[in-house]
Amino acid sequence: MAMLYCVRPSSTKGTGVLLSFFLMRLRSFFIYKYCRQQVSRRFVKSCCTIFFGRRACMTIGNVFPISHFSMTTPSLSSPDCTSDSYGDTAASSNLVLPSNMRLHALEKYSFSDQAARMLQAAHPSMAIDYHGHIDEVWGAVESGEYGLIPIENSSGGIVWPHLDHFRSKAVRIVGEANLQVSMCAGGVPGSDLSSARHVYSHQKGLDQCRTFIRRGFPVELGEHPMPNTAMAAKHIAHSGDPESICLSSRIALQELNLNVLAEDVADLPAAQNITQFFMVHQNPENHLPFAEAERHAALVTPENRRGVLGLITSMIANARVDLTSLHSRAIGEKQYTFYVEMQREGSPRELHILADQLDAHPAIQEVKWLGSWNLCVNSDSSATQ
Repeated sequence: MAMLYCVRPSSTKGTGVLLSFFLMRLRSFFIYKYCRQQVSRRFVKSCCTIFFGRRACMTIGNVFPISHFSMTTPSLSSPDCTSDSYGDTAASSNLVLPSNMRLHALEKYSFSDQAARMLQAAHPSMAIDYHGHIDEVWGAVESGEYGLIPIENSSGGIVWPHLDHFRSKAVRIVGEANLQVSMCAGGVPGSDLSSARHVYSHQKGLDQCRTFIRRGFPVELGEHPMPNTAMAAKHIAHSGDPESICLSSRIALQELNLNVLAEDVADLPAAQNITQFFMVHQNPENHLPFAEAERHAALVTPENRRGVLGLITSMIANARVDLTSLHSRAIGEKQYTFYVEMQREGSPRELHILADQLDAHPAIQEVKWLGSWNLCVNSDSSATQ
């Protein structure tokens, strides 16, 4: 039976030695409790703050780094701690998509539709429902369905309104699609680029084709943002205006009997112009992260301290987790939240310890895990699950 002793040094001198001795004594106790998931993520922070004070608690990362939780230590002989799966049946079931599910995406023939079809190929029993506006997709998610949300484009950047939605709503990521976007300029039969006066597309589509819009025409084009690229193509087809063009996918132009006036008009070639989509679902009970998953995302909000970002990234690296995406968002005066996307390379056990370290550190105000998933499909037809 583990015993806790309250030891508080009379001065800060020698605090590191006492802290090291104390933590080494309780090493088996902490790891055992971590592995059985019977201790809250605030446990370590609370104990260290009570026993040693807030300043001494800040030294825990140096005195007792994650490497001390080595899975080969003799103190981990408990059957509960030796399995690499480190997850119960309930957590594992959250990584399995239901059969005959419905995925809600944007307009048919849009890039969202292409990404949805990629996911459908990996999960053949999935059906796809289409919507004209992204708010309708979010509405389907909040009603308990699955939705496909564009998150980032390699040239257009992060879609912060959608990440803000993650921040304020109880939803989670359950899958991912990375689509190579080949943007085409289209117009009605008989039109040509030299007579164009207006261009229609989604705002991100306009941003991706900035060089083409500015240099490819004798006059400055009027830009008209649309809810999605497929709707822009439909507008041109229905209007019949030879002075208007759209920036859309080739399949949308072909299905709507529009002429392809120019191909690959984005600033980046298709192989580099990648749009990332997340498949999202309700998350009323936030039990994230599911450590046995390979991919994870979180919003980390630290205090405004020197070196705090380095602290966060070092925690991630020490847990043998690959940092695949990092973005910052101002949420107040000198206050930022960081969007962190990760891929686990170590054991699920180490991922759980990372989550506990982030949640317990006094320099970090809030951690919201956005999802844990295995399903990932790419335009080259590769899929992992």
